[in-house]
Amino acid sequence: MTADSFSKDSAELAAVLFSRRPVERRLYDSVRSSLSRIVLARYRVLGVDEILNVVDETITRLIRETEDAASPLSSPSSWLVTVALNLARDQVRRIGRQPKMAEEPASDDETARLLDRNASTQAVDAGMAEAVRRRDDVVIAVATTWLDLAEEIGAAPASRLVAERCGYSHTTVNDALSRFRDYVALPL
Repeated sequence: MTADSFSKDSAELAAVLFSRRPVERRLYDSVRSSLSRIVLARYRVLGVDEILNVVDETITRLIRETEDAASPLSSPSSWLVTVALNLARDQVRRIGRQPKMAEEPASDDETARLLDRNASTQAVDAGMAEAVRRRDDVVIAVATTWLDLAEEIGAAPASRLVAERCGYSHTTVNDALSRFRDYVALPL
């Protein structure tokens, strides 16, 4: 699912809820799945059940928001992402875990190739934290997809494969990887 289809489906879901029409299962599942991936990209420390609880609570809040609203939300996808990430952050604080990258990337060497031969897993984690701090969702999605693919195939993935997997253009992926490289290089 691309960011455009998430925005479109979110807008459709909010419009259906606002009009109090029944929601199609396909639409609900699409928004729920995309929102789960967004939360996972930023808060990988949360388990699947915790992420699904966050997403379900977010959608419940959207239902309540549309019931009380005088007009439809102007940007339902942004609203959903903001609420979901705030709930996830609260969940992380409640359970006392810090957001971090995947437990075990394929290897330090494969992860480091993303940025620099001398980059460490800690540097990658710091770069991801900086992307989160800057709310650079594209970098978070691209870097997470890159790392997942590296683990999956056991080698540094081509940026075109990353683009295909995360739904961004090849140019956007390269730009995001460049920004991520800069985030990793920032002094701590």
